[in-house]
Amino acid sequence: MRILESVYEQDFIEDSYGCRPLRSCHNALKALSETVENKPINHIVEADIRGFFDNVNQEWLMKFLAHRVEDKRIQRMVK
Repeated sequence: MRILESVYEQDFIEDSYGCRPLRSCHNALKALSETVENKPINHIVEADIRGFFDNVNQEWLMKFLAHRVEDKRIQRMVK
């Protein structure tokens, strides 16, 4: 949804690749490869958020959304 993208895109750090415009898993792998090959690395951490939205408190999620998106139609669509 482009409306939510325009609201939240500015919050992402540069190293975030998932579900973002003009970024793909190929971009993430290329960046990882360049970092590992060219910078001193002590740890690599993988995190999988699959199922996150199945387990997050939906009431709090909607409160956070309402804080940034006042349009009730968008809130209803997300809900």
